[in-house]
Amino acid sequence: MTAARSITVALLPWLMLASGAFAHTTEPVPRASFHQSGGAKRHILAIKYADHQKTRIDMVGTALAPRVKGRADIEFTHGRSSVTLEMPSLGNPQSLGALYTIFVLWAIGPEGQANNIAELPAREGFTIEATTPFQTFGLIITAEPYSAVKLPSSVIVAENGLHKETEGTIEAARIEYRGESGAFYVAESGWRVSKTDSKTPLLVLGARRAVEIARRAGAEALR
Repeated sequence: MTAARSITVALLPWLMLASGAFAHTTEPVPRASFHQSGGAKRHILAIKYADHQKTRIDMVGTALAPRVKGRADIEFTHGRSSVTLEMPSLGNPQSLGALYTIFVLWAIGPEGQANNIAELPAREGFTIEATTPFQTFGLIITAEPYSAVKLPSSVIVAENGLHKETEGTIEAARIEYRGESGAFYVAESGWRVSKTDSKTPLLVLGARRAVEIARRAGAEALR
């Protein structure tokens, strides 16, 4: 057993508590829960995918990560959209701030629902397959403190755009959604993570972030 796996196993009870408090869901979340979250309002290009028709889109880097680029093939069949994401590189999430240990792929539904559909590796050249129940949605990639977050952070490194080779009838619109403002992680708790860590495996750093966030959410009282 590797050191990273050993530490993760040791932290499992804490991670279970963390996931209980912050676990994501693969089903649509009611819009009301996002209005109650106090998160920041943002906008994303949403695309309606035709039934049984594969469509290619671009993933375009934001101002935070202008060199990031990739693409995704999406097909809606049998009530779900399959997403095949190809990314040459995302870099290291620690380069965006000491708090961040992982990249997450989100599908943002037509009423602003945020669906955490995949955690993404910090390595050169990868392909990830994921699914979402949405037929109309936007895709974004964010840096997060750990993988089981339920709202996207403000650290958006890429978002979807129309591909020049996109075929078929495409309906696109700007939709509003709410994301994690960062207040819970930082301002409300007084917690600061000031130093990046290039030596500790990202898996271990993510476990530490999950434990600390769970502790500050009062997870110990649930034991």
